[in-house]
Amino acid sequence: PASGPQGGSLDVLMDDAAAAALVSVTARTATLTASPQPAGRAGLAYTALASGERLAGTAVVYGLRSTLADRSNLALFNTGSSPITLRITLFSGTGGTPVIVRDALVLAGSSWFQISGVLGDTGITNGWALVERIAGSSGFGAYGVVNDNGTNDGSYLSPVSGTLSGNRITVPVLVETATFRSELVLTNRSTASVDFTLSYRESLTPADGAGGETTVRLQPMEQRIIPEAVNFLRQAGLALGPATSNHAGSLRIRVLGSPLEQLFAGARTAAVSPGGGQFGLFTPGIYSGTEAAGAALVAGLRADAENRSNLAVANVGDDGASSVTLELHVFDGEDHGLEKGTPQQVVLAPGEFRQINNVLSPAGVRSGWVSVRRVAGASPWITYGVVNDGGAPGERTGDGAYVPMQLLEADAPLEEGETITSADTRASLFVPRGSLPNGTVATLVKSTSRPLDPNLDVESLYEVGPAGAVFGIAPRLKLRYEPARLPLGLPESALAVSTGSGDLWTAAAQPAVDEAAHQASGAISGPGTWGVRRAEASAPCTLPEARQFDFWLGSWRYTAPNGPPGTNLITRDTAGCTIEEHFAQGPYRGRSVSLFNPATGKWYQTYVDSEGARLPLAGVFEGGRMVLYETPTRRYVWVVTSPTQIRYFVEDTTNGGVSWFEAFTSFYTRT
Repeated sequence: PASGPQGGSLDVLMDDAAAAALVSVTARTATLTASPQPAGRAGLAYTALASGERLAGTAVVYGLRSTLADRSNLALFNTGSSPITLRITLFSGTGGTPVIVRDALVLAGSSWFQISGVLGDTGITNGWALVERIAGSSGFGAYGVVNDNGTNDGSYLSPVSGTLSGNRITVPVLVETATFRSELVLTNRSTASVDFTLSYRESLTPADGAGGETTVRLQPMEQRIIPEAVNFLRQAGLALGPATSNHAGSLRIRVLGSPLEQLFAGARTAAVSPGGGQFGLFTPGIYSGTEAAGAALVAGLRADAENRSNLAVANVGDDGASSVTLELHVFDGEDHGLEKGTPQQVVLAPGEFRQINNVLSPAGVRSGWVSVRRVAGASPWITYGVVNDGGAPGERTGDGAYVPMQLLEADAPLEEGETITSADTRASLFVPRGSLPNGTVATLVKSTSRPLDPNLDVESLYEVGPAGAVFGIAPRLKLRYEPARLPLGLPESALAVSTGSGDLWTAAAQPAVDEAAHQASGAISGPGTWGVRRAEASAPCTLPEARQFDFWLGSWRYTAPNGPPGTNLITRDTAGCTIEEHFAQGPYRGRSVSLFNPATGKWYQTYVDSEGARLPLAGVFEGGRMVLYETPTRRYVWVVTSPTQIRYFVEDTTNGGVSWFEAFTSFYTRT
């Protein structure tokens, strides 16, 4: 209907799968402001999830708070067509018992749901939300919004999900000026203390002090919100000028002792409103491996009487790494996407931050996008945009909406270079401009090597040359593979373009898999032999779901009506991925292996016995029960009945699952 409150999710479908890499979708949601606030808009922006970015198992939304100044909402949406069930648990950043605010929230296909004031009466004033999919197979999305109680301005909090590698998080910018101040959010949701080493480089007034480094220790399950972040660093001993000067710079954070996905850093930068409250935005930390290397795009930018857009770039390489030269190109979305104005080059030392204000205006563009590409240097870098309310500083509310970068394939049309294709057309190499010295020609030929490696498609091996060449900008290699030559049951999403031999293989950066085309791609580090192989997990089986069957671990006495007693020893492998069963009942022996597959969100168990039987099962942990199905009409259930006992039983259905009846029951008693 045309009136009344409306809210929902939007699916954007394209008739050409290849077009997905060339499309950006950004939404900007805002509130109209009125006296005593300046007239204008206050709100936030967010970008669409691509198909491969939809969440599967769990997601965490950090930085939530509930105070006199701020309130927080949590939003969830189903990205598939079938229903899913989510559990939402809140954790306090100052300690205390977690609070389950939704134990079984059912979302219909393509539906959206918001929990307003999610911290509410939980007693949690500072914390985070864990979102778990406990039933269903559709993907989902989650995000948070921190709203200022004075202005109603929202700051968008993006979720963290999956396994991350490396030990660095980069907060794009911390600010201290006469108008703007940044607060810093640091979170450790691991069970051990973690040291956050903060390295700040002053980029606005370095002559007054270049910054420096300090360490902050966070206790287990702690979230710390640090107001006046730049002054906090000054008081910690960093070389910074007085607070009366203007300061801005990026913050590179090194962490050790915990998987990176259990840690978080971000900043909220805001200006005090004359009508009370604040207008601002949240800049999330960028994790190792998710930075840009070759090219990135910032879309949805505006420059008109009511809007202006800034673009920021930063070199996030470690101290001692190379400088990078970035080239900025502006494109006009109102004139067929034509490039306008003169490309601008920015040279950045490691840690250096730069903001280009009103980036579209010099090119005469009202609505468009900016592509950023690295033309020299090897360090990783980041870029993002801010769409501000008001055509000029001081007009309207000045509120900013953060627009993240979209990483581009190195061979996207916005990049200039040469594509080399192998003679059999099953491999291609895009070599960006400036990647090789003048006169040096890259080569791509099929490899004659045939290593004995069950994780590798040996027919996908190709030789990239010339030997000894050093690529200034990483080329992007695309390789076709045959799923039949890979491990049975391995999801194609677990593949990567890799180089190496024996047990030592290294995946290319910025991995991507096109399952429809059976093609893997990545930004390669240098010449050599490259092929499609199972990607090595940097921290396998660290998702919380992989611990759902831990209640079965231990030594048990087995009893069942009308049957002899038995014993069962349940152990976990040293890598933490599989649960192994050793069952004995008189002369009878049984063995099983169980594991959680994050690609499907399901548990799998294979049971074999001394009589030659084999039983494959699959299912999920739901409602406190592990439920694994043999067929749609028979399932096996484990449920804890007391700290020392588990009931294990078999159920059948004759009416399509409407009701189940118990066919067999037994008990495990801990010894």
